Amino acid sequence: MPAARPTPATRRLVLSDTHFGSPASLASSPQALEALAPHLRWADEIVINGDFLSIAKRSWREATRDALPFCQAAARACGKATVIIGNHDHGLEARPAGIPRFRPGQPIPQAAQALRPLFAGCELTVMRGPVRLGGASLLHGHELGAPLAGLDYGEDWEDLSDRLLTAAQALAGRGDLAEASAAVSRRLSAGLTLYGSRLIPHETMLGHLAHVCEAMRLPAGPVIFGHTHQRACGEAAGKWQAYNPGCWKVDEHVLARDEDQTRAWPGGVIRLEGASASVHGLLDGLSLEDLRALRSGSR
Repeated sequence: MPAARPTPATRRLVLSDTHFGSPASLASSPQALEALAPHLRWADEIVINGDFLSIAKRSWREATRDALPFCQAAARACGKATVIIGNHDHGLEARPAGIPRFRPGQPIPQAAQALRPLFAGCELTVMRGPVRLGGASLLHGHELGAPLAGLDYGEDWEDLSDRLLTAAQALAGRGDLAEASAAVSRRLSAGLTLYGSRLIPHETMLGHLAHVCEAMRLPAGPVIFGHTHQRACGEAAGKWQAYNPGCWKVDEHVLARDEDQTRAWPGGVIRLEGASASVHGLLDGLSLEDLRALRSGSR
């Protein structure tokens, strides 16, 4: 009897920090969609590793309208989509008072229902991290705020994050309180503008990631995260290999030329097949002037 052929590993395309709703978001622009097209065709599943939306200053309707071209392209190419909750995804994990947090990897049905019109014809799952997909662990990365603040990661930090997110969610959409909502979001994601800078070197971030992975008891191997808007290409973080695709948003610190542009340049994806991960920069050939035009033309 001939030996059975091994089942091919699921091919997953991982993006992070698309921030649809922000005027600096790029992923729905025609040039970005053209660059993404061959990678979407390669993938069986598209994974958004947190901060899919950014609605601190814009409405849900505006943010989802911005996301629609990207989501339609992903749904046409891939049979499955997974969205992992990030700290800017206000409202996707909303639950009545007294209801405990959704467990890591537990689907959040009401969030999937809210986003399903964007991914028509595609199987959609929304959950909070960490999530095990293939041979890798995925989490958004806002958990890095604990060691950044000098705290041990654990339930106390998750409870604090929940309170901040609940406050931001309550403020989002209130025109008179939009700036306060944005301030709450910035506080929770303080590491965003510090990691990769002279203040907190990339190597320090890797140590923080190892701390969080240890606290979460993640298995040794690849860990894919986002949040910092800084790429990581398999660098050692203790027992783990750190992968980060970066963001799909033009950050002002990139345009001001005061950061490591190689890591902070937008437009990265990760191809994940089993435990094999590779980072690809799809917009690396663009100049700063191109990015400015792409940002202004994507609205």
